[in-house]
Amino acid sequence: MRKGHYDHIENKGMQWHVLKLLYPYLLAFRARILFASLFLVLAKVASIYLPFLLKYIVDTLDQNAAISAEQVNADLLVAPLALVFAYGAARFLNVLFNELRDTLFGRVTEGTIRNVGLEAFRHLHTLELDFHLDRRTGGLSRDMERGTAAVN
Repeated sequence: MRKGHYDHIENKGMQWHVLKLLYPYLLAFRARILFASLFLVLAKVASIYLPFLLKYIVDTLDQNAAISAEQVNADLLVAPLALVFAYGAARFLNVLFNELRDTLFGRVTEGTIRNVGLEAFRHLHTLELDFHLDRRTGGLSRDMERGTAAVN
């Protein structure tokens, strides 16, 4: 890009007007967005329970350590082992829900990028011939590519 061609805009956090522009494209994927959001919440809930399960494991083992070796029976070993399996299950669910969310939302992202790029491409084809003769077409294609990558 030539210097001075575009105004310098600093990134000052979330730019809500961009989401407002993308909202019509996202409406086509309502169900996927809903399920991806649900999986996001479930993954966060699973990750919140991980430290608590670890705490319960340690507390149970600490209580078992206070009991003498002769008094240890199978019942005292079941609770820590069950908590260890619950911890592993929570870790697995955390990863599973994150992967499901990424899988569902990947199609939304790609579809939105495709639709925005297609609309920009159609707009370029409707412009007059003078516009295309006076501009560098390589720069335009690069700008379009950057714009679609920014949607991602």
